[in-house]
Amino acid sequence: MAISGELVNDSTLGVGGGAQTAGSMVSAAGLNNVNRLVSIEITGGSSVQATLDIAGDAGMGVTDYIEGHVSLSGDALLDCTP
Repeated sequence: MAISGELVNDSTLGVGGGAQTAGSMVSAAGLNNVNRLVSIEITGGSSVQATLDIAGDAGMGVTDYIEGHVSLSGDALLDCTP
């Protein structure tokens, strides 16, 4: 899934799933985690990858600090490359 603008997360953002048979990818121009109570969960399979690809700003707290909960399991990738 490609989002041309900013992805706003105000609760739980899930990408992939442990039983997936094909890769999952969510890409967005930016990410805005609304508050420190949000969660990002990226779950890849044993042989397929789940990816959250943020091409611009990733509002996940303040510089050098992630607010909220980020979980990566299996073959998972969180790519924030402005």
